[in-house]
Amino acid sequence: MFPRRLAAGEGMFLLIRSPHGGFAAREVTEYMCAGQQEPHVEIFQPNTDRCRDFEERAINAAVIFSLVKQREDKVPLDKMRVKVSDIEKQFNRAITDKDIRR
Repeated sequence: MFPRRLAAGEGMFLLIRSPHGGFAAREVTEYMCAGQQEPHVEIFQPNTDRCRDFEERAINAAVIFSLVKQREDKVPLDKMRVKVSDIEKQFNRAITDKDIRR
């Protein structure tokens, strides 16, 4: 937690909505910063079916993207390759090579 006092010329107000629909404004003299914001995207539990399905679709998309890029670069069909290490780098090593090979 990080306390912060407001400067003399710095005005800050908090707009509060009541459960009945009314609004009230209160002056803020100091505040503490703590916690985290609720994520706006779904966060999967590790090693669940939904998580593995999401990882599999992301890996498939990365492989297809790599192959399309090679085709645009005019790489011959017999020399087109996708390395596991390249896919692993795309995901910043968040997905291991074991999961990619699966």
